[in-house]
Order: sequence, then structure tokens, then C-alpha cells
Amino acid sequence: MRAKKLKPGTIHHAHRTLRAALNEALRREQIVKNPVLTARAPRLIEEEIEPLTLEEAQRVMAVARQRRNGVRFAVAVALGLRQGEALGLKWQDVDFEAGTLTIRRALQRHTWRHGCGGTCHGKRGTDCPKRFGGGLAIVETKSRAGRRVIGVPKPLMEALKEHEARQDAEKEFAAELWLDEGWVFAQVTGRPTDPRADYSEWRRILGLAEVREARLHDARHTAATMLLVLKVPTRAVMDVMGWSQASMASRYQHVPKEVLRGIAEQVEGLLWKRDEDGPEGTD
Repeated sequence: MRAKKLKPGTIHHAHRTLRAALNEALRREQIVKNPVLTARAPRLIEEEIEPLTLEEAQRVMAVARQRRNGVRFAVAVALGLRQGEALGLKWQDVDFEAGTLTIRRALQRHTWRHGCGGTCHGKRGTDCPKRFGGGLAIVETKSRAGRRVIGVPKPLMEALKEHEARQDAEKEFAAELWLDEGWVFAQVTGRPTDPRADYSEWRRILGLAEVREARLHDARHTAATMLLVLKVPTRAVMDVMGWSQASMASRYQHVPKEVLRGIAEQVEGLLWKRDEDGPEGTD
């Protein structure tokens, strides 16, 4: 894998998966030793994450308001939903009266696999005439913590109401072509939105908003960081973000420059203001 110049993260994941599988084989006494334990995984260097600034987030949301399904990206920035969670929302999950969203499922695109036993000589599973296991799939949320109810800000809930009205108009226009499965963020035929098309729209919105290139997952980091700025308790942040461990906060919450400047000003007021007024206790 190193010879093929795969990323350390990819190699690390493969090493971890193989180690776990062979440990299970060892536990069942099918092998006498786990050979993977002698192989060292490459050092995993975490990629530097830079969440959107408040100004960037506001520009993204302003542009998204003008786009079809644009409220989907306001949901990403404000609530920090994972891509699959947002695309997996159905109208039955939206409680307009209570002002909440319930996360129950995720929509993902799975990779096609070969079903020919290698006889088709296709490089990718998608090229195989007997391919299987690929396409869009509805899956359970990542963990028990992922199944959660989230409070929605009033402006965002109003935007969802407007989005529902626009979708009703599309449904009427599409007539019998509309596949009514209840997706909140659907195609013009009612079918679920493909994650790849969703990511392409995110990149278009960044360009129109004149915001630097950022991963769609960075919107989740942005939402977590805003909760840090608002001094929301970690336990509550875990519930909103769907984390099962408090340690996730250190990975997703980043101290923005505005907060750093505020800390510096507080230290300045504590240490330097007294010095300017003269030593304590002097006339």
C-alpha cells in the first residue's frame, strides 16, 4: 500500500481492520498468532481543519437561500448534520410545532463490487455486468448517540417551511413522475439526492459566495465551533452533534481568532491595566 503511495489514513484504516479481523480469528483459535501485530502502521498525522468563519458562514447561507434545496446547507452550517444524516431526512422527522428535527437514518452511496469472480476484467466494480452492493442505500445512524432530536433555530425552521411549500409546487408540476417517499431534500422527481450531486452543489455555493474551498464536512466543524463560542456545555454539544464520547469535542471544536483575541484582551486587562494605573497600594 505504501508502494502505491496511498494516504497514511487509508493504510492505517486497513491495518486496523485487518488487525481486528485476525484478533477475532485468534480468539476462535483458528490461528496461533496475529501477524499484523508485527507490522507497524504509518504515523497518522491529522489534517489541519479550518472551520468557516462567522462571516464566511453567513455568506454561504445567503447564497444558499437563492438555490434549490439551499436550506440543506443552512442545516449543515447551523446544526452540523453529517451529509448522510441531512440527505436522509424525511418530512416525518420535522416537527414544525416543537421546532425540532429527529435524526433516524442516513443516506449513503455505496461502491459497486464485482460479482463475476474477476472474469469481466473490469477495473472497477461499476463496470462489471454482474455488479452488486452499490448505489444509494439507507443505513442506520452511526451510533446510538447519532439517533437524536435537535432543536432548530426559528429562522431555519421558517426556511424549512418555505422549502416545503416550494417542494409541494414541484410535486404538483411533476405529477405522476413524482416519487413520493417523503424526502426533505429531493430531486425534481422526488427521488433522494445523490451525495455526489450534493457535494457538487456545495462547491458551487462556495464559489458564488466567494468563500475559500472547504470540505462539506467542514460545515460540521463550523457548527461545533459555534457551540464552543456560545459556551454550550460539552454534554449538550454531544447531544446536538451526535457524539458518543466527549473526546470528539477536541477534534471538532476549534478556537476561532475572535475568541483568541478576546482571551488576549482579558489577559491584557488583568496584567497591564493595573500597571498603567500605577503599582497597587501607592498614592
